[in-house]
Amino acid sequence: MQQTGEQKQKSVGEILEEMDLFAEDQREQMLEAFDVARQTCPVVHTKADGGYYVVTRYEDVRTVCTTPEVFSSVQPGSAASRSDSHPSTPTLRCTGTSASC
Repeated sequence: MQQTGEQKQKSVGEILEEMDLFAEDQREQMLEAFDVARQTCPVVHTKADGGYYVVTRYEDVRTVCTTPEVFSSVQPGSAASRSDSHPSTPTLRCTGTSASC
């Protein structure tokens, strides 16, 4: 780990093992970690926030966003998993971090 001030910075390898998109100790190397992931492991699983997958390649992200019936975090059997709850086109929310929002 690299040291900056009092906060330790994680290496790219450490970030890929336990990726947390909101962790300050990973912020400096996050873009480099995404570059490495795109080449070596384009879908990264993290245990952060209860566990989720991070998809790093553009075409893979498009596929995930346009096929919610395949790529969903909805648990089978829940009210939200019924077919009438899924829109035919996914709704993407703006986080307010982009100039286009």
